[in-house]
Parts: sequence; structure tokens; C-alpha cells
Amino acid sequence: MLTALAIQGFELLDAELRAAAGDFRAVAVAYIRFARTHPGHFDVMYRHDLLRTDDAELIAARARSGGELHSGVLGMGLSDDAAPAAALAAWSLVHGFATLWREGALAQSSLGGDDPEQLAHAMVAAIEFAGARAT
Repeated sequence: MLTALAIQGFELLDAELRAAAGDFRAVAVAYIRFARTHPGHFDVMYRHDLLRTDDAELIAARARSGGELHSGVLGMGLSDDAAPAAALAAWSLVHGFATLWREGALAQSSLGGDDPEQLAHAMVAAIEFAGARAT
């Protein structure tokens, strides 16, 4: 049952990220929005200890959503050598922020605020990956 919930979560995440159309900032905010609006799915999707990780549907759904997350980074015009590290950094950034927000770690922090999407927009606008510059 948890594997089915995770598959559904990755499918929903994929749809959110597709709607962002490959723009890094939009993809990052979409990932964070997904975590906020689908907390049950988000809590289960990356818990390999709870899932049948060899499930073909899970593997395919995870790959599709991961490809959409990477599309935002690839749209930044990075070299083939820099893209994998930048994709990992981008995923770590958005997943870490989403987790910190969901767990309440930002509630009493000077880094926090009342509107997570506003914070997410400000955060991703302030970050440059692998020397890429927004034009």
C-alpha cells in the first residue's frame, strides 16, 4: 500500500514539475509546493525502508519525476560534466527546504517567514549553480 502511495506521489510530482516547463526557478518552487500540498505522499516517497524499491512502477514513476527536476537544471546551459553535480545540488536544495519547512524547523528561525512560496522564490533567485548566470 505504501509503495502505491509513493507511485501516486511521484506521478503527482511529475505533473507539478511538468507544469513548470523546465525553468529552474519554477521547477524548484513547484517541488516545494508539492511537498506542502501533498504531505502524506512526500513523507512516504523517499522512505526506501517502507517501500518495495524493486517495484517497476515505482522505478518508472521516480525516473519520470526525477527527469523533470533535472530538466530545470539542464535548461541553465551547463556543460555535460557540470550537470549531474548541479542536479544533485538543486535536488538537495529544494528537498532540504521542503523538509525543513514541513518539519517546522523554520518556524522560529530568523531565516523563516509566513509564506513558504515567497521564501522559496527568494531562495532560488539567490542561488547560482556551477557558475551559471541567469540571462
